[in-house]
Amino acid sequence: MDKTNIVGLIDGMKTGLTVHGLTNRPEIAQVVISSESMDEGTAATAKSSLESLNEIVQNTIDTVISAEGMSDFDPTAAQLKAAQLVAGLAMDPTAARQNLNNLKAVTAQNVVGTVDAMALGVEDIMDTENISVESFDGQTINSAVYFSVVYNLLASKQDAFGELFFPTVTIDPTSSGASIEARVINLYDEVTRGTNGASDRGKFNKKSIVKAIVDPTILSVDKNLLVPVLREENAAVLAADLKTVNTEKGEKITTAPLKMGKAISVLGVSQTDAQLAKGVMDNTDALDRRVQVQDVFFDLTGKNGDGDEVTETFKFNIAMLPHSNFTYSTQDHNKDLMLSFTTDGMILNTAATKQWNGAGSEILAQLAQNYTVRVELVLHGDGNTQIGDVAVYSSSVKLVEVLDAGGNILDEADDNYKAIAAVIETCKPRAYSVEAYTTNSNIRQRGQLVGVDIHNQIYTVPVRSGVTILKTVGNSNDTDNDATYLASQVAFTGIKMSLEAVNTLVSFSETLRQITSNGNVKDAAILGVSRFFVDAYYNETNLNIANNIDSVRSGEKMEDIKGTLTGKIKDEVIKMFIESNYAIASKVLNGGVAGKTSVLIGTDSRTAQYLTNGTGKIEIGDEFEVHLATTQNPLVKGKMFISFGDTSASKNEKVNPLGFGVCFWSPEVSLDVVANRGGSIVRELSTLPRFLHVPQLPILTVINISGIEESLGKVTKNFATV
Repeated sequence: MDKTNIVGLIDGMKTGLTVHGLTNRPEIAQVVISSESMDEGTAATAKSSLESLNEIVQNTIDTVISAEGMSDFDPTAAQLKAAQLVAGLAMDPTAARQNLNNLKAVTAQNVVGTVDAMALGVEDIMDTENISVESFDGQTINSAVYFSVVYNLLASKQDAFGELFFPTVTIDPTSSGASIEARVINLYDEVTRGTNGASDRGKFNKKSIVKAIVDPTILSVDKNLLVPVLREENAAVLAADLKTVNTEKGEKITTAPLKMGKAISVLGVSQTDAQLAKGVMDNTDALDRRVQVQDVFFDLTGKNGDGDEVTETFKFNIAMLPHSNFTYSTQDHNKDLMLSFTTDGMILNTAATKQWNGAGSEILAQLAQNYTVRVELVLHGDGNTQIGDVAVYSSSVKLVEVLDAGGNILDEADDNYKAIAAVIETCKPRAYSVEAYTTNSNIRQRGQLVGVDIHNQIYTVPVRSGVTILKTVGNSNDTDNDATYLASQVAFTGIKMSLEAVNTLVSFSETLRQITSNGNVKDAAILGVSRFFVDAYYNETNLNIANNIDSVRSGEKMEDIKGTLTGKIKDEVIKMFIESNYAIASKVLNGGVAGKTSVLIGTDSRTAQYLTNGTGKIEIGDEFEVHLATTQNPLVKGKMFISFGDTSASKNEKVNPLGFGVCFWSPEVSLDVVANRGGSIVRELSTLPRFLHVPQLPILTVINISGIEESLGKVTKNFATV
């Protein structure tokens, strides 16, 4: 912004505040900082004046922009808020300075505390002994207001690169920093506390529900699922030789299938140690109505390769076959269950079927190979939901047909058929597994617990080294010169913020590289609340343009360079989008609405020219909207930083947990004071900017680009046949 526009803003503020009698009103500053020491009447008046002041500042800015023809100046929400907040604070420069030494602590509960000024470095920057409080007369107080409003209006915005990755958000100037809150919906386990005093932290096993879609195991745990627990006392009803480890309930359980031909209390054998610690199941516990037979285990007896007789166990899953579930009995007790299952589709293949544990079959290996054997299996059973018993019985096993490799049905007189039939005659179903659930009237089982955890990340925003401009003592009201000085301060602050944005981005990339080693890491402990919704992801890759260009004409080369860059970006964005879980998190946090995802690309000015090739747009797919910003900072030369972020209209008003980062800006008063420096009287225009760049989304791709110059100079040789 040029000096003329700054003059217009300063003069506009002078006129606007003077007309409304809002100059030299220290009580307004007091109510901004704290109204506790003011009587109710004064506080009420000051609050009303503060509201008027904010409105006047807003209206004055709009008026000046219109009157001065500043159509290209469109202040952000952060800039307007900074101007409004500082106007009240600047009504009392003395109080404003003291405020810097007594900033309120930022806490999750908003409890006001005191932050030691030394921790912020304030006393190292401000020489309060040399600048006397008495130097603030009515004129300098008014100057502080005008200068502060205009300075904060203009300085609270970075260059395009900084704003893309770290949108500026204005915070309360009376607080030491800002707090970002994340509300995370977690699933966690019910905890039984031990008596040894050991920490129970790990027992909760908390998992963010946002990550459930890409990790199905998080939501697949059913705490009321009944899994038989193999113990010495139940060996009579469980087939111990078929034991396995089950993790469906979120814990490791040594289990085994139920033996056939016995009435077995599924409730009784399925009590885990964790459940028994809360009390043995009683008459208030019952079976849920759904009881489904899963696997049937059966033995076959035959010869092995040495001619010895052996018995092997096989498994056949019937869960998806008709009538494999228990149903209510049509008569007798209303809690009775019955099973009536028949299939002629139990298939064995002499070449492919393996034993229940995955081991190859010696018995089937001795039979004619690649024969398909179809067997009929009939089961029946009964049970009772109130008692909690089930029983399954094998009624019939019968060979239906044998098919050879060509699909031809073997004749019963065929020797191969006879050999297979002899083995099937030994088939003996002896165990089964069920899918069953418990229900209880005493609410013993509460299932998976869901809770909302609130995580607060507090950031202390430091005071930066300021800039002081020396002025002529007698020239205290020259608007034209003031505008020049103020423009210098704004430029100084802008450069400082823009440099810090790049430094923070580069530093954050180095941190992510160390944590991820080029890949994704789940539940990484990294700064920022975004870690509760996405997985940390970082990938640094190289792209040599010269290796991808084979055009002859310069126009074609430009298109090839653009295509190469765009193709690489698209590939990296899609990979980053999926592997970081951002695709799911953004949809969940936006209420299930899958809008376009904003892709942030930061690079140097030269690379950007080849990237867009004059179009200004980068198209990488319907799901993404690409936003590009450039910088002359040498740290970015030949590099491209890519992430996701917030480019919405509200990006400068609030912090988006899925935005890449944020720049917190605290409005501070610009002082126009007469001070005693070494026995000489000098007039100084000074300010102390307070800001902090915070990366919070641990997702970043860095592309190192080379070979553009070589590709432009390449000439493809054309070998003609002679």
